[in-house]
Amino acid sequence: MAGYAGSVNAILYHNIGLFILILALLDEDTSIWEYLIRCGLLINMWCQYYVNNFVQWGFIVSMVVLLVTLVLVRHYRTKIGPNFRYRLPIAVFLAADFWFTLPSRPAGMVVTPGIAAGAVLMFFLMKLSTGRQQRRFFQNLATEHLANYDELTSTKNFTAYQKDIFNHFGVARTGKQPLTVATLDIDHFKLVNDQYGHLAGNQVLAKAAQALKEIVHQYGEHYEVYRTGGEEFTVIFPNSTVKETFQIMAHCWQAIRTHEFDYDKQTIKVTISSGMTEL
Repeated sequence: MAGYAGSVNAILYHNIGLFILILALLDEDTSIWEYLIRCGLLINMWCQYYVNNFVQWGFIVSMVVLLVTLVLVRHYRTKIGPNFRYRLPIAVFLAADFWFTLPSRPAGMVVTPGIAAGAVLMFFLMKLSTGRQQRRFFQNLATEHLANYDELTSTKNFTAYQKDIFNHFGVARTGKQPLTVATLDIDHFKLVNDQYGHLAGNQVLAKAAQALKEIVHQYGEHYEVYRTGGEEFTVIFPNSTVKETFQIMAHCWQAIRTHEFDYDKQTIKVTISSGMTEL
């Protein structure tokens, strides 16, 4: 703490803290609550530099810019996350917003425009030096995604299901927790392909899977949908009973049977059948 507050290397210490918090914000694979917690930590750190200076214009301007940027980062997270050419300028922009609006003596430092410019340059070089590692990280994520997700429906595939159900089963047995698994398929799906064509069938599968994921994740981010066959899906509900999750599957059943799938100016309606079991 002494080095962070008063050392001649204070700018480096402050930049490292800022770097870590901004890096966490640019992770695309976070729930809204995880993102809000990370935003809260950054805002809390930001405010600590303005103790006794909250009415200064610098604090108001920096906070407005920060909040607007946080909203935009969340909204465009899927585009920003894997693209270093977006991550770099956004991170440097936040660092500039931080350093150039600070009061003259924050946290035991003396900040002049020249020092602020040097701090932003340092932050830029720190961020730039991580580019190769981040590109490699996202390449690995892309490879992992191809291995574990179904390309058509964007749900997890059968390979991922086999791995995940084994892990969930072990956790449930060891921790004496409930585990519920639901299976479902689209009724008479061959008739959809025969009547409307396989492209129409693919679109029905993709949209039905999207609807299932959206409904299931409304009830729990840890619930997961898998495509385990042609028109067959499986849902894993960790630490949940059939009684607790029955309404979720009823919601899925009702949503699919009342949904109108449009393809090439044609309206297609389908139903699903489902079963559930509990450990």
